[in-house]
Amino acid sequence: MSVHVLIAEIRWLYGIEVSWRKTHRARLKAIDRIRGSLAESYSLLPKYCTTLLASNPRSIVKLHAPLATVDDTYGTFKRVFICLAACKNIFLEGCRKIVGLDGYHIKIGAIGGVILLVVGLDGNNDKQKGIVDGVAICMLGANHRFCMWHLYSNFKKLFMGKALRDALWAAGKSYTQTDFAHCMEIVKSCFKEAYDWLCKIPPTTWSRHGFDPIVKSDDITNNWTKLFNSWIGESWSLPIVEMLEGVRKRLMQKLFERHEAVNAQASVLMPRVESIISTRGREARSVRVFRSRHYEYQTRGNDLVDNVTKMDAKTCTCRVWDISGISCYHALAVLTYTRGIVEELCDVAFHKSTYSRVYSHLIHALPGQKYLAPVDYHPVRPPTVRRRPGRPPISRRREEDEASPSHHGPLERKTIRCSICGGTGHNRRNCRASPPSGNNTNVQVDVSAPEQAQTGWMVRRKLSYIMRGV
Repeated sequence: MSVHVLIAEIRWLYGIEVSWRKTHRARLKAIDRIRGSLAESYSLLPKYCTTLLASNPRSIVKLHAPLATVDDTYGTFKRVFICLAACKNIFLEGCRKIVGLDGYHIKIGAIGGVILLVVGLDGNNDKQKGIVDGVAICMLGANHRFCMWHLYSNFKKLFMGKALRDALWAAGKSYTQTDFAHCMEIVKSCFKEAYDWLCKIPPTTWSRHGFDPIVKSDDITNNWTKLFNSWIGESWSLPIVEMLEGVRKRLMQKLFERHEAVNAQASVLMPRVESIISTRGREARSVRVFRSRHYEYQTRGNDLVDNVTKMDAKTCTCRVWDISGISCYHALAVLTYTRGIVEELCDVAFHKSTYSRVYSHLIHALPGQKYLAPVDYHPVRPPTVRRRPGRPPISRRREEDEASPSHHGPLERKTIRCSICGGTGHNRRNCRASPPSGNNTNVQVDVSAPEQAQTGWMVRRKLSYIMRGV
């Protein structure tokens, strides 16, 4: 319940007007009584980590709360790392070889912090300097992809324009070196400095044509970690033990739901893959197939471009099949020509059998704080922080062209245009040049004196000023 709702409830029940600050302090005290104080939550961390490890064997739980001095009896919290055994086994046994890594600022009482998420991709389903350096040190030999949204955010700060934006995104979505070079030439023709800026970034980190085909993923954004953050919801604002337990319970419930959903599924491929196959199958109807060998074919579509499709190697010169692991429409045309089975064209990661085997693992339930067993570990206290002035921000600051959370799809700015005079900024109801209606014969519109004509939006604005005491 928000502070404004509490103020309205107190006014309605008791007829008392309470200030916002006093109501806010009372709300915080009530939350502390229900959830426990901040110090109590940190003191329960050793017990919670031990109980979590005992209930979920082969998990990895590490708590770092060192003692400041030898004589100190309390340790100051630094970090905690949790990797549940079920999540680890799911990734190793069936997820594609790609993880999304991102950091989010959380607010636990008056203490700030950062939570690092590592999210994997199953078959259905910001370029920060610290993350780049950390991946290079901890994951030797791993290919690193940059999120296109963060790359574009840095790009548009230096180079603006719709042509550059469209060419940049087209280059990131290019599956072949030829298409990528064509898009880069467009960027070069628009602005040479923008082309030089992009050339400093390896194409293997942000363009599909440079991705490793072993991964079987053509994602150029890090949206799945953003979705995980929004899916967790309000857990980030809870005390630390409540926050960790809220995330664990949501994961436990999600694994069960996916296990039940895959058991009720009748198809061999996952629903998302079937939808993609259906869309590409309609495009394959217009493709002509020329046979070279039993496993090698030459195809030509409406774009009059010839592609070589090799069914045994599951590869095509368009490279859509190679990168994504889902058959392109050229391969589907060959499949129709040879009357093959579509399930054999997709990677095994998109099969129901893999999905069912992966989500057979479960996260075990955990008792409440009342039943946490005592452990031989020094008490943990919250980290010391310096409180900054003002109210802490709750929502993430969004870019100018980024849609709000309630807006689905690309951000569109609509211009209001009057259907009578053709002007912008008003409609026919507020138009000064509109003729009097038949019902209001006494209404007169003086077009020659616009400064005396009070339009609707001007009246509403003045009323709002009066109500606010301006």
